[in-house]
Formats: sequence, C-alpha cells, structure tokens
Amino acid sequence: HQPTAVVADVDTLRTLPKRSFIEGFGEIIKHGLILDPVLLRVLEENAAALSSGAPDWDLV
Repeated sequence: HQPTAVVADVDTLRTLPKRSFIEGFGEIIKHGLILDPVLLRVLEENAAALSSGAPDWDLV
C-alpha cells in the first residue's frame, strides 16, 4: 500500500553527511524515472538549487 503522506523532519535532514544526502537524492531520482515524471521534471528544473548543499527546504 502506498502511504497517504510522507513527513520529513528537515532539521534532521540538515544534519546528514553530504554522502547520505546525495544517496537519498539518488533514490528520489530513481523514483522519478520509474514512476513519477512530474517529480523528475521538478528535480530537473531545480537541479542547481537542490545540489547546492542548501536547497529550498519547501521544495524538498
């Protein structure tokens, strides 16, 4: 069953080592490639901001 919502504590995300953060985004990209073209488009349009190390947390 798919979840109704996913809640992320962005304060916790900010504490992750860069490698873990990148690995997590790899999973998000895979999800977009396989199941969600809208998500993939959002990631592509915001790639620079997301990879800057200081992404817009509302976007995340």
